[in-house]
Order: sequence, then C-alpha cells, then structure tokens
Amino acid sequence: MLRVKVVTSNIRGFLKTLFDYKFDNITFIYSDKKIYDIANKRRSLFAKLIHMKIFDYLGIFQVVKAKYNNEDIGVTYNRFLKTNKPYLILSENPSALVNYCWDRPNHYITKQRLKKLFRDNKLKNIICLSKTCFNSFGNLYGIEYTDKLKQIYPLVVDDLNYGNTEVRMKSYSDVLECLFISSDFYLKGGQDALKVFNTIYEKYPNIKLTIITKLEQIKEIDIAKYKNVTFLEFNLSRQELNEYYKKSAIFINPTRMDSSSLCTLEAMKYGCTLIATDMYAIREMLTNEYNGFMHKPLYDYWNDDFLPNTKDRKYKEYVLHSGVIDEDLVEWMIQKIIYLYINRNILYEYCRNSLIRARNEEFSEISVAKKWKKIIEESC
Repeated sequence: MLRVKVVTSNIRGFLKTLFDYKFDNITFIYSDKKIYDIANKRRSLFAKLIHMKIFDYLGIFQVVKAKYNNEDIGVTYNRFLKTNKPYLILSENPSALVNYCWDRPNHYITKQRLKKLFRDNKLKNIICLSKTCFNSFGNLYGIEYTDKLKQIYPLVVDDLNYGNTEVRMKSYSDVLECLFISSDFYLKGGQDALKVFNTIYEKYPNIKLTIITKLEQIKEIDIAKYKNVTFLEFNLSRQELNEYYKKSAIFINPTRMDSSSLCTLEAMKYGCTLIATDMYAIREMLTNEYNGFMHKPLYDYWNDDFLPNTKDRKYKEYVLHSGVIDEDLVEWMIQKIIYLYINRNILYEYCRNSLIRARNEEFSEISVAKKWKKIIEESC
C-alpha cells in the first residue's frame, strides 16, 4: 500500500473527496482539523500581507518545510516543499505557487528561487486542475518549466443513483428551481442574481432561487423582500449541498473573478443547466447553447493569455468589490431564464447534456481516479 502524506498546512474542502477515495493500493494521510472551505481571518490577513509590493523585490513566497518519513510521497496544494522525499503539487492556477502574486515571478530574486524549486528532483509533477491552468503556466513562468506539468480535473463523485429520469423530472417541474453558491457573494455576482429574480417574480413567481452564501456578507440586504429567493448559510455538509444540486434545474454563476469553479463542475454532475460569465476554466465545462448560456463579464479579469488584466486597476477593484450591478448581464440572464422556463424541452436537453459531459472521460470519477493512481505509482 502506497502512503501519500498531505503536507499543506491547510486543505481546501473539495480535496477531501480525493483524499478519502478508496484506491486499491493508495491511502492519503491527512488531518480533518486542517480542512477548510472558508478562509479564516488569520489566513486572510496573511494573504494581504504577502501581496505587499516590497515582497516582489525580495522574492518572498511560501515554501513549506516537510518531513514524512513514514510515507512514500507527499502532496501539497499550491505550495512548493522543502523535503527530502518525492512530492506532487496540485494547483488551481499558476500564480498560486507564489501566493497569487502575479508580478513576483518577474523579479530577479524570485526567478532564482523558482529555478531551484522547479528543478528540484524531489518535485515529480505539478497537477493543474484545469486545461486553462495547464496551457497558461508557461506564460507566467516560462516554457522551460512546463516539463513536469499534468492536468487532472477535480475528483467529484458520480452519483449513479441520479440519472436521466431525475433530470427530466426537474426540467419539467411546475416550479423552476435555480441555485447560486458562493462564499463571496459580491465577487461572484450575487447582487446581479438578486436583481434578476426580483424582476422575474411579478410575471413568473414559479421561478425560484436558492442562494447559499455567507449571510454575514449580506446583512444590509432586506432579504424578506425577495419572495422567490431562499437564503441559506454557507455551512452545509456535502450531502446537504448535493440535495440542492439534485433539485435545481439551473445553476447561476455570474462571477466576476474565478479560476477552476468547482461549484460549476458539481452542478454538472447533477445535470444542471449552466448560466455563467465567460471566466477562466468555466468555458471548459460550459458550451454556449449546448448545456447552458455564457456571457461576457463586466470586467475582463483575464487577458487572452490567461494572465491577469493589469489595466484600469481602480476600475477592477470597483467592479469586483463595490456591489455595482451589471445591467447588461442582468437583462441577459432574465431573458435566458424566462426562455428556459417557457421552453422546457430546451431546458431538458441542456440539463441532460450537462450530465453527459460530467460523466465523460475527462470529468468522470473513474477517469480522474485512474489518472491520480498512475501519477502516484510512477512518482514513488
């Protein structure tokens, strides 16, 4: 049995599915106490400090010291290791390796540190969670550092008890259930979703939305006035979340900044039609007029090379954090949701296509598990 040490000091909750997976010859060693879905105040403060401009010139980014003498290999999320044993890095986007400081790799000291870390023979592979991450990695660090790259989508279980019958039932239900999930309400366009459903309610009261978010962020909103919207705290278990995916025909993701968008993949696994902005890896899951609709975001956070847009930084901060409404996006979402409500055959087709895509070779549970098994076996 190969033993894999999960080294990162704190572990994103979605990785637990991978770490708990029943491989025939692999077991992951980790602590439940290190699992998190929402960053705490200490972690948020560290993120602000590490982004200070002076650290660009000093070449500061986090490298974790690790000892795991009883395990065969280590795995870390978004961090390089200083270790005497083999290890793998799992990354959501290239900048995560330098604490999301996109300018830092351009400075001399950082370049020298990165050269040593990338060429460390203990680092076996860097596994990107999306093709967008994989394809843009060399744009940030240089093509010479792409030889260890692999790409595997997040491991999300295929619920084989949920299939076409259930998808058809929710597509033709009298009440059209929609879903929005994010721990960061305004960054992910929650204000736009609210305006959409407030507008829809008068003529189409049977179109309903469930919002799962940190309610502390929206305490200034009079949630009682939204008759067709249910608000839930962002603390549901995996089983509870899955129940909302199951009953929702449409997943709303009008995000203004995103990378791998795990919620979008989870929604696909339960056959949800997707309505989203064209952001980073979302286009790998959503094809316009195949399993949903996609719209240009208010601010182009990413350039064509999928490095961040550095122009108009004040406008970017205004768009991302002020709560300003994207009126064009709102009107577009209203049209698309009403269209799907009226044309249930199209809604059913899109929902079914999402389910098919989620269980295909690239996204399927079995395929993802096989890729992980192969990489770990070859790296030990």
